[in-house]
Amino acid sequence: TVSLSDGMFTVITNVDPHIDSVDAEWAAGDPLLLSAVDRRKTIISELNALEHPITSDKLFRIMQVDPVYNSQTIYTTIMCPSTGYYSTLVYDE
Repeated sequence: TVSLSDGMFTVITNVDPHIDSVDAEWAAGDPLLLSAVDRRKTIISELNALEHPITSDKLFRIMQVDPVYNSQTIYTTIMCPSTGYYSTLVYDE
């Protein structure tokens, strides 16, 4: 979860949020699992750099930054429970 001045963001990758490194044996060589912590750190950095107002366009744009967006990305979803906003971008193969 990332705290910003006007709200909270939850960043989900393929590992638990409290994990700061991925055990290579556990990941069994899966590049997506091995890069999960790096992807989370990247998106948190991008979120902290966002200028207000925060819009869905800005959020979708930063979700397409490498390594967050990669060859295994199938979709990106942005949700805002307080407003009921929900949008998913599905990537073509």
